[in-house]
Amino acid sequence: ADAPGKEDDLTTVPLQGRDGELLDKMLHAINLSRDTVYLTTLAKCFPGAEARPGENEIKTCLPFLFLQIEIICPHVICAMGTQSSQILLNSRRSLFQLRGRFHNFNDLCSDELADKIVLMPSLHPSILLGNPELKKASWKDLQLIQKKLEGK
Repeated sequence: ADAPGKEDDLTTVPLQGRDGELLDKMLHAINLSRDTVYLTTLAKCFPGAEARPGENEIKTCLPFLFLQIEIICPHVICAMGTQSSQILLNSRRSLFQLRGRFHNFNDLCSDELADKIVLMPSLHPSILLGNPELKKASWKDLQLIQKKLEGK
């Protein structure tokens, strides 16, 4: 996600409310849960109602995100949403051009992590709640993540 929402900020847990409920169902569908994944946001502070984090918030928080990634060393990162996907891939391409395949995370990681981490851009649950016809595309992304994690 791009930034914590109001509920996220109050509970200090990313993706609360309806978005979180859908995320929980998505994770469950590929045999994962919040207990087995690490959820974080691009920006670390609540930017206000209906606001996306600005360039300054992102530049300020990005080193913390990279440090989290280096510490956790995930095999797969699922970037949910356009802004997160574009920032993490250093790309201006649309989410629909980026999603559906894995990208190497080489440019933003130390050499040690470069070959270990792949990134899957996908749709944010809030987009899916407003556009249920996009759930099929998101499901395909999730299936690719599941196969990658199972070593297939």
